Amino acid sequence: MEIYLGGSYQGKLAAARVKEGDIYYCNERIEYHKVISGVHITLRACLEANIPFVFDFDQAKDSLLCIDECNQGIVPINKVDRQYREQLGEFIQEACAKANKVTYFIAGLEWVLKDE
Repeated sequence: MEIYLGGSYQGKLAAARVKEGDIYYCNERIEYHKVISGVHITLRACLEANIPFVFDFDQAKDSLLCIDECNQGIVPINKVDRQYREQLGEFIQEACAKANKVTYFIAGLEWVLKDE
């Protein structure tokens, strides 16, 4: 599994399109494809619906995940927003631990954090 991580509109999807072509965009459910974007949206929908968020890392072992990172900045006042940031951060940590390669994107620049 490979991960492209960074804030919104930092170059993750453009790089994924160049590398793999088609991108699957998650909304309220996840399907496992070669490139998966929007896992954070599914996580948020699960949190708001009060249902468990489940991601099958085995099914995604050959996927490229494009994940929006939102854990920098001011801590939200709203409880749900804080829970979302915490759960997303925990998901990102688990995903990065399982990934073979993790690349962070900022301003269109790539920074390889992990490459096994």
